[in-house]
Amino acid sequence: NGQVNPLYPSLTENPNLTWEKTRTHNIGFDLTMWRDLLTLEFDVFYNYTYDIIGQNGADMPPSMGSHYPTYINRNRADAKGIDVMIGHRNDFKLAGRTFNYGAKMNITWAKNRWLRYNDSPNVPDYQKLTGKPVGAQSIFIADGLFQTEEEIDNAAWRGSKRPRLGDIKYRDLNGDNIIDEKDRGYFGKSNRPEFTTGLTLYGNWNGFDFNVLFTGALKSEVSMASTYYNGNDDTTILSRLFKSNSNSPRYLAEGAWRPDNTGGEYPRLSVNPPNNDNGWASTFWIRDGKYIRLKSAQIGYTIPSNIITKAGISQARIFVEGSNLFTLSGLPEGIDPEMPQVTNAYYPQQRTYMGGISLTF
Repeated sequence: NGQVNPLYPSLTENPNLTWEKTRTHNIGFDLTMWRDLLTLEFDVFYNYTYDIIGQNGADMPPSMGSHYPTYINRNRADAKGIDVMIGHRNDFKLAGRTFNYGAKMNITWAKNRWLRYNDSPNVPDYQKLTGKPVGAQSIFIADGLFQTEEEIDNAAWRGSKRPRLGDIKYRDLNGDNIIDEKDRGYFGKSNRPEFTTGLTLYGNWNGFDFNVLFTGALKSEVSMASTYYNGNDDTTILSRLFKSNSNSPRYLAEGAWRPDNTGGEYPRLSVNPPNNDNGWASTFWIRDGKYIRLKSAQIGYTIPSNIITKAGISQARIFVEGSNLFTLSGLPEGIDPEMPQVTNAYYPQQRTYMGGISLTF
């Protein structure tokens, strides 16, 4: 006569749920002129993706109760852009020997947006994703750091604990004198760059050869804080000194707000903040993500065949190479502009060097 716990579905099923679909449109041309002195590839594309699965209910009236499918194929997005590749190849005499060289540069501009997202009709526009970039970040707007006690007295707070001097000041967007989720919205750019580029330089002369690759991006934003996929915010090792007993970048300590450094770029130092207010994802932690990176470089030398044939070797090449050799960006030192949105589980790309010899028998 023991109690039996019944099993029942917690969500309403949708038997009509399907995969999302994409229509792709592309037009372009290839051009080669003057015996490869100039090559050009040009493409324009437009992708329309529809029937994207999204959670249902945001725009359902209360009279519906909860008896409707939990997930439906309703959201729509598009992406448009241009791909351009320009190349050049030539040769000339250098010290009596032919120097062959070439260059290729590719530029991509791509912009995407939500054409329709299942936004609630009862929220302000800044909390709606329709019309915003895919990947837009849900954040607060920050108005710098608190500098005086009077400023704290006249400001809206998040939670019940009073902020302290050097804490982040958030903007009260709806004017209710409380900082909460109603003051959060989709602002700024995505962490996916609108412009990406790459430049390859290569050449060979008298047995020597080289190959260099530069990469870069424009019009993206990098967050030093994290918003996880469940919607929870957290500080990271890039925004909280000694988080989880880990090492910390020097800029958090050296650039922190102090009574003798009220112009500090980062919040005050604290072992135990009042309620983690400084860790909320906000414009305070957003940085311009543009960068140029020397992604890889290799230099090699092929030993003349008359030296190695007696050893039964048909070809021998010695080389040295490196990757992620240097990066130019406006980010604090140690932050990778190619990192994903959530940074706590990200292992930074390493600068590597390698050398070797390639033998062909």
